[in-house]
Amino acid sequence: MFLSERVSVIMPIFNPDCTIVDSIKSVLEQSVSNIELHLIDDGSTIEYIHYIENFLKLDNVYFTRLNKNAGPAYARNLGLEKSTGRYVAFIDCDDIWKQEKLAIQLSCFEKKQTALSFSEYYMVKSTGVKKHVQVPVSLTYKKLLKNTIIGCSTVVVDRKKQALFSCP
Repeated sequence: MFLSERVSVIMPIFNPDCTIVDSIKSVLEQSVSNIELHLIDDGSTIEYIHYIENFLKLDNVYFTRLNKNAGPAYARNLGLEKSTGRYVAFIDCDDIWKQEKLAIQLSCFEKKQTALSFSEYYMVKSTGVKKHVQVPVSLTYKKLLKNTIIGCSTVVVDRKKQALFSCP
């Protein structure tokens, strides 16, 4: 049941380089098939459409361009307004997901009956150096305030359980 539900993926974009191609591919090549991708351009000042124009022809990819930069939270919130999926996931335009990312997280919703899922991740610098960011099995609000270890590109939210939310 959970794997058949639509997943809305929201990607804020601001002055991206060619890595956006790999980011978009990592979303569209997920093992979960019912995905809509919302690309929200946050007032970019460079030309980059040539990187993504082939993706814009796909039925499940939506593109919105803001006239001026309002910040990634604003772009994510606009994506939330436009999206239709039961599940909402976020990815930055320079991040890449593993192919099973969404399937693994969606199965957690079924097992744990939770409203939000997040995962560990790697921060990779242009030099190739990796930093593995591990996250705790559970996290209280108080602990979260002390350490913002959750990477935005790892978050998936179940709208049925957390209907109204926005990005700060």
